[in-house]
Amino acid sequence: MDSTRTDVSTPYRVLLVLGEEADTLLIAATLETVKSVLNFQIARTSSVPEALALHGRDAQDVAILDVGAGLDALDSFRREARSLPVIAYAPSADICTPSQAAQHGAQDLLVRGSFDPFLLVRAVRYAAERRRSKEALRRHLDKLSRFQSALLELAKRDSSDPAESLRRLCEGAAATLEIERVGIWLFNADHSEIRCATLYTKSRGAFEKEGTVIRSRDFPRYFAALEESRVVAASEARRDPRTAEFAEPYLKPLGIFSMMDAPIRLHGNLVGLVRHEHVGAPREWPLEDQECASSIADLAALSIEAAERRRAEEGLREERSFTDAVLDSTDMLMVVLDPGGRIVRFNRAAGHLTGFATADAVGRLFWEAFISPQDSEAVREIIAMQPSEASGNQHENSWLTRHGAQPHLAWSLTPLRDRVGRLRFSVVTAIDITQRKALEEQLIHDAFHDGLTGLPNRSLFLDRLGQAIRLSARRPDHRFGVLFVDMDRFKIINDSLGHLAGDQFLVEIARRFERCVRPGDTLARFGGDEFTILVDDVRNGADATLVASRIHQQLAAPIRIGGQDVFTTASIGIAMSETGYEHPEDMLRDADIAMYRAKAKGGASHEVFDRSMHSRAVDLLRMETELRRAIERHEFQVYYQPVVELGNGHINGFEALIRWNH
Repeated sequence: MDSTRTDVSTPYRVLLVLGEEADTLLIAATLETVKSVLNFQIARTSSVPEALALHGRDAQDVAILDVGAGLDALDSFRREARSLPVIAYAPSADICTPSQAAQHGAQDLLVRGSFDPFLLVRAVRYAAERRRSKEALRRHLDKLSRFQSALLELAKRDSSDPAESLRRLCEGAAATLEIERVGIWLFNADHSEIRCATLYTKSRGAFEKEGTVIRSRDFPRYFAALEESRVVAASEARRDPRTAEFAEPYLKPLGIFSMMDAPIRLHGNLVGLVRHEHVGAPREWPLEDQECASSIADLAALSIEAAERRRAEEGLREERSFTDAVLDSTDMLMVVLDPGGRIVRFNRAAGHLTGFATADAVGRLFWEAFISPQDSEAVREIIAMQPSEASGNQHENSWLTRHGAQPHLAWSLTPLRDRVGRLRFSVVTAIDITQRKALEEQLIHDAFHDGLTGLPNRSLFLDRLGQAIRLSARRPDHRFGVLFVDMDRFKIINDSLGHLAGDQFLVEIARRFERCVRPGDTLARFGGDEFTILVDDVRNGADATLVASRIHQQLAAPIRIGGQDVFTTASIGIAMSETGYEHPEDMLRDADIAMYRAKAKGGASHEVFDRSMHSRAVDLLRMETELRRAIERHEFQVYYQPVVELGNGHINGFEALIRWNH
């Protein structure tokens, strides 16, 4: 399960903070026209304090703020609601420029009577989706950071009392993973049964009675799953084949719907498990939850091992027993240093990860043996700190390995002192976060690429188009063009063959378009069946139209979907940089206008934008708006003209004519 995706079913919450009711009605009406494809929920207010209060009660996704009284309102709003994207709305162009709006933190600027409704919808959708993506990524990273901190804290706790250590692990697991019941169960010698050693209930903050026994002969599938799996995660435990045997005797009486069991292993042998029991509706178990549960099981294994060592080596000091158990058993990397920072010993996990044998590293300086050169000086300074200052700090660095890889690890430094307080050793405790770093990079990649076709998405395309515009401003001889491609009659394919076939169709279209562009060009899926192409560093418009011609040629051949040949065409609009643009959205708007001109001519063609197209679009919008207001202003007058029969002079009827006094 991916915990970083945004919920596209939730309406985009748009907050209109406009002084004029007419402005509010116009923008709301524009958003309502696309409600069939984009779900908006509009809140309206005319004052900044009311808007901030509304946002505090019900978090919004984007705000459209009236700056007619000056940009102070924008500054005030941004200070109080930093995480909420704001689109500035000016009654006239002389009140605020786009650059001024951007300097004051606005995502975009709309000017009364001159903004493009397509740009409005795109700006609102882009700002809202970007906020949601950032918020989802932040929650995901916060969760990973919280898990890491909790695990490191649990690993540092004293485990002199084995039973108390297991109880604390259960309590810590319940708090970290927000689970109602967490228990630790231990196997008997022949693995024929497991017994509950401790069980913590979060809602009551108390430990339940121990001693419940589950036998393998009664639940064979479950015991087999424990032997074979690193984690047994059952979202619907009453129906999951591995855990369904528990439904009647155990799960239903306790109201348990979901469970996640992490086996506890010592030296590769299964000795017990940490059971997480969720009460209420079924719960999914993301990968990070499973990894956290597995790490808690490892810590439980450490506690059990420490107890065994104390029984076998009675008389050893508590600190040495705990240190040996940690160094010899944990999956976490641990390195012991002397006061000068030289390596005294390191555990098997560290040796396995780095590939170094004991003789290769013992006696060497830690930051020279294990830390990559670019980070070694910073780590040396951390080790040189007073232990009280370095202790508890969390650090992330690349480590060295014998085979050349440089995994990324999170580590902390813990001082070990003698009875008089002198520093004897320092223990470096580390966990491998290479996968987490890779996940972060993947999240960043996913945020800027289309999940279906793998092409750059709207955000990445706008960024690269912005770079091209800025480069053109510095180098007037730099030319580029934008192609806006819309597939003709794509809805027919979806309606006739189904959405799965439609997805296959879009993937094949993307592959064909890739054959039409150069390595330095940018091909993106803009949304739905719309694609955009940035043709960079061209001589003139002919180079861009050549790309459009290649696209038409590629689409001439049928596309095979589900055993059926599908023929398709595309309408393409082209905008060239010679027109002079300061913002990517303006260039996309003009390419979009040209595309609709091509589509109006029957599709399967391309058109190059000229300024008259934009003027006609603006005039059409103005005419439509004024027609809507004409009724309110009583600007229509009805005139009746009689129809007279010439033979007898009788009136047979009337013609009704409407005149617009405009």
